[in-house]
Amino acid sequence: MKSFSAALAAVAILSLGTVLASPVATGADAPAITEAPSAKLVKMAIGNHKGTAFNGALDPTSQYRRSTKPADGVLTDPLTPGPATMTISLFNKAGVDLTTYRSDGQVTGIVKAGDFGVALYPAPWEGGMISINQAKYPADFGDESLIEGSYKAQPALANGAFPVSDIDVSYVDGFSFPIMCYCGDDGSYMSGCDKPLWSMNPCPTNNGLGSCKNPKRDDDARNVTPDPFFAPCQGLAYTYPMDSEANSNGFCQSGTYLCDVLPNGGLDKKAASA
Repeated sequence: MKSFSAALAAVAILSLGTVLASPVATGADAPAITEAPSAKLVKMAIGNHKGTAFNGALDPTSQYRRSTKPADGVLTDPLTPGPATMTISLFNKAGVDLTTYRSDGQVTGIVKAGDFGVALYPAPWEGGMISINQAKYPADFGDESLIEGSYKAQPALANGAFPVSDIDVSYVDGFSFPIMCYCGDDGSYMSGCDKPLWSMNPCPTNNGLGSCKNPKRDDDARNVTPDPFFAPCQGLAYTYPMDSEANSNGFCQSGTYLCDVLPNGGLDKKAASA
């Protein structure tokens, strides 16, 4: 397996408003990252996504920190300042080409099987999402798997003195592919669920566009029983709006994340409805 530093060198850059669609070189042929992120901050545009992950990375009222640290995670406490820019690198291990959608800049792009894509977020980043789907389907329909993040000062943490890195994986709207996110400085787990849900239980609401819509997306109660399709990922990725243990806030002040998109188990095998 490549080291995280090597992995971050083999990327396509998806900075605000910019997509580099050319094939990505790997290994010794990988180019250095030379394009600086845009200084212009773009307000998050939710688009078609309806669910809300409360206490998650997109919740502007929350400075939530889960009661226990992520498995094998490293909690920097007291928090220390991070870099000027938060980086989320996406590694396509799904075995198929993926399409991605960034809600903050309304940016779409293709990440080929086996390639990397990278999103750069200069502080203060108010929060946004990266939705992911198979390339033959849209990634902005509103039912896809999400990576959510923010990088801004939080008054309840470090007295608001510097940006705090916050990330979660969310299936609160729906599920397309499993996503696992790790802290790039040491590889520790941050958020996400690697279960190939399509192969485990019937999808109750197959949208016909590569995703299983989450029927609990609007259920704001605290003690929700997830739909059986989503239940294997409870507490790891958001499976309903208050599934807050999936959030990782302040656990990776390096501000660098590597998120793997994994095989989804075959969406046509267990779909209950078209």
